[in-house]
Order: sequence, then C-alpha cells, then structure tokens
Amino acid sequence: MPTLSRILIGNTELRGKGIGKLIVNAMLKILFDQMPFEAVQLNVFDWNIHAIKCYESIGFKPNQGGDKTYNHHGLTWRTTNMTIDKKDWMVNT
Repeated sequence: MPTLSRILIGNTELRGKGIGKLIVNAMLKILFDQMPFEAVQLNVFDWNIHAIKCYESIGFKPNQGGDKTYNHHGLTWRTTNMTIDKKDWMVNT
C-alpha cells in the first residue's frame, strides 16, 4: 500500500486555506486513477490536529493499533496511522 509522506505548507500565511487538501486529493487522484491501488495510508503526529482534520475531511480514517511512538531529542512523539480506500475517497470527492 502506498504511503503519503511529508506534506507541508511551509509558509504559515498559506496554512488553513485548503492547499493541503488540494495537494492530497491530487496525489490520491493519481494513485487511484492511474495506478492499481485500492488504498493509501499515511502517518501523522497526534499533536498535528489541523492535519488530522484535513485528512479526515478527505475521508482518511485512523487505524486501530496503527499508532507508533518515536523518541526525538528526549521527547516522545506519537503518530496516528490513517488510511483511505478508493471507494471512500470517490464518495468524498
């Protein structure tokens, strides 16, 4: 299953304007329309509420048991694994 990774709107003034949603949908369109994939996954840090809401608005759902933790400079960071099926994405687009 392909994994989306490191989607970042670097300019803080451009965040919250739907650009991330456009980018993710464009990538999903390629993966689902031009390649033989039926599902896509991603990992998002649990503190990144804006990204989680963006992914949920597209149709991504958290996977039970897919969470992981990482130690970063003495801090523990937790990720939530999320997936979307082609049929669910098509309903939301």
